[in-house]
Amino acid sequence: MNEEITQLLAAGEGETLEFKRDPHSPNFREKFGRTVCAFANGETGGVFVVGVEDNGTISGYRDTQKDAEKISNWLNDWVVSPKPAVNVESESFEEGDVIVIKVLPSPHPTWFEKKMWIRVGKTTREASLLDMRRIEERSRALTFDAADCASASLNDLSQELYSAYQGKFVADDIIVANGRTFLEKLTGQGFANLTSEKPTYAGMLFCGIHPQRFLPLASIIFVRTSAESLNDRSAILDEREIKGDLPTQARELESLLRTSITNWNETIDFTEKRISSYPLEALRELLLNALMHRDYAIADSVRIYWFKDRVEIKSPGGLLPPARPERFPNVTVYRNPIIAAAMKNLGLVEKFGNGVERAQAALRHNGNPPAEFELEYADSIKVTLRGRVKPQSLE
Repeated sequence: MNEEITQLLAAGEGETLEFKRDPHSPNFREKFGRTVCAFANGETGGVFVVGVEDNGTISGYRDTQKDAEKISNWLNDWVVSPKPAVNVESESFEEGDVIVIKVLPSPHPTWFEKKMWIRVGKTTREASLLDMRRIEERSRALTFDAADCASASLNDLSQELYSAYQGKFVADDIIVANGRTFLEKLTGQGFANLTSEKPTYAGMLFCGIHPQRFLPLASIIFVRTSAESLNDRSAILDEREIKGDLPTQARELESLLRTSITNWNETIDFTEKRISSYPLEALRELLLNALMHRDYAIADSVRIYWFKDRVEIKSPGGLLPPARPERFPNVTVYRNPIIAAAMKNLGLVEKFGNGVERAQAALRHNGNPPAEFELEYADSIKVTLRGRVKPQSLE
């Protein structure tokens, strides 16, 4: 690592290399976010080095506040979309500490602060319309969500749904000024292919007028029963299939969860407290994760079985390498990067890669056991949540 840093310092700042003295300088976070976005939009990515003066000498900065970890957290917290592949490492020298942030090129256009950024020489600047089109044309369909929905046409997408989506993360002045066609706008988000003029599967799932015409099982099956198994059909209290575009599914799902959770008042340490059978946050996080990470190429739905004593969530598609059961949930691989970015843009998920930890924390705070994950199967992931039981004296 020392030799690599020495070579970077000798190379000097350029289109793929940026130096900053320390992460506490004015506007550092804003400049850092823009530069990371610009590197991701470049053909080769780039390296951002903290602890180095503009002339390439080590500044004498010391990472006493564990800034390397903070920088990693910033990348998860910020609206950099889609989240680029980034590696953060730190190294200590006699002259001071150095943090190296390596940004890989993104296969899809990347945005920060509702704008697209690029590198021009040593500077980071807002992309022009021509720059945007060049970056979009370079994008390739590497994942199922980026592939053409060959049997569909642009007429199967709703301009109204797209406008509502775009308004969440693209600045109004850019929307008004760019003058691009519907196809060009869709292509910029990975929702269509500029060459074939076809919607992608991601576009169909977010803007499709009738998504299930083309992805019949891109839905959620919900079954609630008063029993501990599905064998007794007479015990089923609710059974339904939630369809439509993904934002609609997410809204209907949250409403259903709110009405399915049991709440009661219980006196604990002489204080009356409101108790829930399950924390809504945990259910929401795990189910949105299922919609985001499921394999849409598998002919099956996300399934929720709400039993008397537990909730089981089954999502089509197993872990993708290099993620493995023993590395879960610390290693995250995005099967559907366009879908993940779109859900982040809409605010359906707050951070990338932290949903399981937040769900476990919510369960712990509510007094539930940890969620149990079955990860050994190649075609599915199963999660089980154990509910809190209302005391019989309160029935």
